[in-house]
Amino acid sequence: MRRAGPEVSEAGSSARDAEARRSAVSVRAVLLGLALLPPTAWWLIQVEYIRYSDTPTIAALFFHCIAGLVALTAMNALVRLRWPKAALSP
Repeated sequence: MRRAGPEVSEAGSSARDAEARRSAVSVRAVLLGLALLPPTAWWLIQVEYIRYSDTPTIAALFFHCIAGLVALTAMNALVRLRWPKAALSP
């Protein structure tokens, strides 16, 4: 069964494929995520098991994640001032 509407040429198909590859998760994003895992896990261990100061895993918004995002955003702003091409972009 054929769909009604404009036909998609091979060039249009390859353009969509190229766009999909560009919008995929980058290697830099994966490496940054992997680099942030150990400090986040350390923070949770400190708060939950060693200091017993709060229970972040019970809270609706995990404040260690929010604090990490705020720190990452602040560091990105500083990087954008010094090295604009190296800064993270949406």
